[in-house]
Amino acid sequence: MRKDIVIAALLLAACGMAQAEVYKWVDANGRVVFSDQPPPGKKVDKIKVYPGGVQAPRQAASAPAAAQGAAGLDADVKALNERIEKHNRDVKAQNCKTAQANLAALDRPGAKAGREDMLKRAREEVQIWCGK
Repeated sequence: MRKDIVIAALLLAACGMAQAEVYKWVDANGRVVFSDQPPPGKKVDKIKVYPGGVQAPRQAASAPAAAQGAAGLDADVKALNERIEKHNRDVKAQNCKTAQANLAALDRPGAKAGREDMLKRAREEVQIWCGK
C-alpha cells in the first residue's frame, strides 16, 4: 500500500516537471526572442509549453489559391526572362558599337606594321557581336 502512494506521488511530480515555461519578449532590434530565462528588467510574456502536446492540424491551401500562386510565379518568371533577354540585347548592341569603333581605329590609312593581327581580331569581334 505504501509503495502505491510513493509511485502516485512520483507520477504527480513528473507531470508537474513535464510543463516548462518559456519567456517571450522583443529585443532592442525589434526581434521576438524566446528563452527559458527571462531577461532582467524586460517586460516578458510567459508561455507554458507541454512536451508531446497536440498541435492543431494545418489547413491545406485551397486549389484556387494554389493555382493563383503558380500562375503568379509563372508570370514572374516570364517577366524576369524578358528583362534578361532585353539586357542581353542591350549588351550585344553596346559590344557591337565598341567592336566597330575598335576596327575603325585600327583600319585607318597609314597604319603601322604589326597591326594585321589586331585588325584580324577586331574584324572577328565585329562578326561576333554585330553578325557582320
